[in-house]
Amino acid sequence: MPFPLHALDYGSRCRLRELATPGEAYELQLAAPDFNGLKPIQEIHSPYLALVEFTFGENNALMAKAYPLFTFDANELYNITSVIVFKNVTSDHNAQLIFDKFSIDPWQLDFKNCYLTPKFLQDISAKIIRDKINLQFGKDCTFHGGVTLELICTLFKNIHILRLSDNGLLDRTWIDVLLAANCNEMTRLEINDTSIEVLSVEEGQLIKFYKEKPKLFTIFITLKEDCDASKVQQALDRLFSERFWCLEKAGQPGRVIISWVSPGCSHRCYYKLRKDAD
Repeated sequence: MPFPLHALDYGSRCRLRELATPGEAYELQLAAPDFNGLKPIQEIHSPYLALVEFTFGENNALMAKAYPLFTFDANELYNITSVIVFKNVTSDHNAQLIFDKFSIDPWQLDFKNCYLTPKFLQDISAKIIRDKINLQFGKDCTFHGGVTLELICTLFKNIHILRLSDNGLLDRTWIDVLLAANCNEMTRLEINDTSIEVLSVEEGQLIKFYKEKPKLFTIFITLKEDCDASKVQQALDRLFSERFWCLEKAGQPGRVIISWVSPGCSHRCYYKLRKDAD
């Protein structure tokens, strides 16, 4: 239940300011900029950083590493708008520990070796206000049962580039989920280390999904190693009929690119949607 700040006397307000984290102090001062007792003003710093990596150490202590190297002051608040990498996140970790010291609105989020819960993703997505974002989920990530591809598309609007692996997020309906999410600004979709089952979507749905995207929209699918080449070819022949697709010898933007390795040989196919596909 919200507590009215005006019910606090001056001394209590000063004590509240003293106990508040940099992030909490900033939010308080935004909510009540003219309130006596909430000084000093909590400034927010925006250093030029290419990447910030967040991990959790012993006793769930937050550790932040910046590139180029930068030392974060524990008493200051920092605005991060570049690439953010989350490593080794588990269900024991609370995103609020990040917000206590950082304001985030990155253009790219990478998750590595994380166990991701709906709450963690909801908390992170609620802080992002920019129009487009790139998302990458490493093949070593695992997910709570409540985390689905549909949830990710709901939380993160206007995904520009999506990179993921077949680690529990994909099933035969993945193309239907992406269609329903109206990811019309997406320019690149990568699915890595996946099984042949990922190709078991309906060709009509794939064509519809593809035609809704920008001209240079590209799909990269990399199958798991040691695939049965004949089974892969059967799946490709079913999904990419000559009526709607032409097979090319070289890859360019605006294609569907399928890569796989069979015993002793590597393969790559490039499919382009025909202009008269309907």
